[in-house]
Amino acid sequence: MSKISLYHERFVAAEEKIDKHLPEYQTIITSLENNSRSNDNKGGSNMKILAKAQEDLADYLAQHVLIVQSLKSLKPTSNTQSTILKYYIKGKCDFFLCYFRVNGKCDFYLDISGVNVISNCYFRVNVIYLCYFRSKCDFYLENMSTFRLLKRQLSDTSPPEILEVIQRIMNKDSIISAHLYIRQLIYECINICSRYKLDDTCPRILMTVEENIEKDTLACLRREGDDCNQHEQLVQQMIKSQMVNHKLIRTSRTLLKTQGAQHAATIMLSRSYEVLKQLLLQLQLKTPNKSFSDSKNILEESVVKLESFNIK
Repeated sequence: MSKISLYHERFVAAEEKIDKHLPEYQTIITSLENNSRSNDNKGGSNMKILAKAQEDLADYLAQHVLIVQSLKSLKPTSNTQSTILKYYIKGKCDFFLCYFRVNGKCDFYLDISGVNVISNCYFRVNVIYLCYFRSKCDFYLENMSTFRLLKRQLSDTSPPEILEVIQRIMNKDSIISAHLYIRQLIYECINICSRYKLDDTCPRILMTVEENIEKDTLACLRREGDDCNQHEQLVQQMIKSQMVNHKLIRTSRTLLKTQGAQHAATIMLSRSYEVLKQLLLQLQLKTPNKSFSDSKNILEESVVKLESFNIK
């Protein structure tokens, strides 16, 4: 159950970003409204800033959802662990959690009110940490609700032409980002399959996804009057850098020694599933329903395929 502490670190990082950027997003909306009323020439700059802020928030919220979903893979081995996991994901209230060691064994102590846990910890041996947790589903729902309210406020107070420009910026950035990530994922999967002599089903599924995303990307670039050849060059340069400094798939040396190619296959499938799921959520959050429908559909279909492989 120590895995929950690793998930907690990921949650803390995502929630800190959401807590930081959501008020900033509201400030930018207010600034854009003020500039619109005063005919300030900074409106164009603010629109780009607002589009970026909206994209970032959608990314962080999507990341939070994926972490919650990945928690379902944890398998508690005791009633206490089951209770902890239940409250951690969708508890109806906040709670405290003490992680302690007694006679060389690690365990958890849970208290809903936060009163007993502190006093009881004084009688525990080797208290490792005492944490305050908040229901993850509640956090997401509250912040997503605020995010949607702010977007509605923006729609109600801004001229249609401003909203159109903001959405065009977000559409372009979102599909380009998706194209970059799916291309990098394909390269990494091909390398893994080649190195460990694995079946190439996973990269072939990803190639079908990439074909649809590339079509939507090039169509978007042409609508915006951008150079498609320059885009391709930039994608290749960025992927080359990313595969050195920010790989999407990282194998474990320890597990490779004990499990060999089986570990490589497992991590490749699980990370491919996670990346596709994240790309789908990001496109759904950032773009209108009718935009990039082919890319969204193929992503959704491929997520289901990869999920079935992971289950097997």
